[in-house]
Amino acid sequence: MSEIQLKIEKSKVPIIWLDTSIIFNMTKWKRGESLDSTTRERMEHLHGRIYDLTRQKKLICSRADQDEEIWIGRPECLEMMLSLSLGIRSKYSESVKDFQTRQFMEAFLHNEDEVTISYRDFFHDDPIEQLNNVSDLVIDADLGLIDSGEKIKVQKQRQLVILEEKRPRLVEQGVSYEDQLEKEYNGDLEAIGIILRKLLTGQLPSNDPQAAAVLEVVTQHRCWWEELGGEPAKLSQFFTSAHYRTIPTNSISSRICAKLITGKDPIKPSHSMDIHHASSAIPYIDFFITDRYMKHILTTELAIDKEYQTVICHVGDSDQIEAFFNGL
Repeated sequence: MSEIQLKIEKSKVPIIWLDTSIIFNMTKWKRGESLDSTTRERMEHLHGRIYDLTRQKKLICSRADQDEEIWIGRPECLEMMLSLSLGIRSKYSESVKDFQTRQFMEAFLHNEDEVTISYRDFFHDDPIEQLNNVSDLVIDADLGLIDSGEKIKVQKQRQLVILEEKRPRLVEQGVSYEDQLEKEYNGDLEAIGIILRKLLTGQLPSNDPQAAAVLEVVTQHRCWWEELGGEPAKLSQFFTSAHYRTIPTNSISSRICAKLITGKDPIKPSHSMDIHHASSAIPYIDFFITDRYMKHILTTELAIDKEYQTVICHVGDSDQIEAFFNGL
């Protein structure tokens, strides 16, 4: 399987991404709610630096799909995100995944072994132009959650149960990270095959939500494939290709999942959304602030920071964060 080269184009104005927990704590700090002294000082300093630098046009702090995790204190948290982002927001993670899939599908059909990842693809509009044209009064409509808060919590719990049910069994069996990674890479194609077989044999009704979701994915991929000139019968070749494995959303999420479910540490509820955020945002941005454990996974364990030329830290890395700000 030939290796696909990634060419990464970063923004001239650096882009920072904040973990949802930081948004929550900044909002609590702003409202004067209870926080330990260390967290309160960190939030005040981080907020002040980002607030000033975005208004000096030296930094972009995009609002991504963190709001899909916010259902408690939503208006206040969205106000905090708006004040830092100045209304600049990126695409949702699923939209990023769709864009990348079609992009790499086209490269596969044209036998191209180099694909360019540009920061502009993370946004609907050029974020630098938005930053330069932002007015003093920024108004951003809250269109509400794509799904209800309760539905999101149920989805997160389902993902947690699936991952955490696998982990002890895989650890006991001694399954290696490398072996599990192969399964993760092939997971989409295997899942599609299982669902389609169950539909054809009557084990699943056609109106089953899981079956409907899979059929929607299959239909979308086939539409892209045919629009790009691919022969329908050869679509499965793309799913087993180096191009498919190199899609950043696939590559990053597969590696994180494989590392988590072959590790000894229990999987936390927040990890499912951490995977979505990391896999969609990291390739395009410059500075990614997450929690301490996820930083360890992304940097020490997987070296994703070096691969995508993105600094990854946690909120306690004060010197590293300050050095980044001072370099702007």
